[in-house]
Amino acid sequence: MDTRWPEHLPVVQVRVARPTRRLQELIKFYCEGLGLEVVGSFTAHAGYSGVMLGLPGREYHLEFTEHEESVADYPPPSRDNLLGDYSGGRPGD
Repeated sequence: MDTRWPEHLPVVQVRVARPTRRLQELIKFYCEGLGLEVVGSFTAHAGYSGVMLGLPGREYHLEFTEHEESVADYPPPSRDNLLGDYSGGRPGD
């Protein structure tokens, strides 16, 4: 089985997007807690604001969006809806 990425489908960027109701708290956690940087953001675009978080110079980002109105029908994450961070070491090491 060939496991190479097809040349005719060049990857420019990989971004995983998720909705949230707590955008500012989420930014604080990922930036201050995990050391990610805001690599882009937008406000009031079709009713949404969002932020792209990542490591500088990397082609993959996390994008979180929040609707301007409190959207009560966002399903809460289940215990199987996880986002893993496999960083080396602990803060302060």
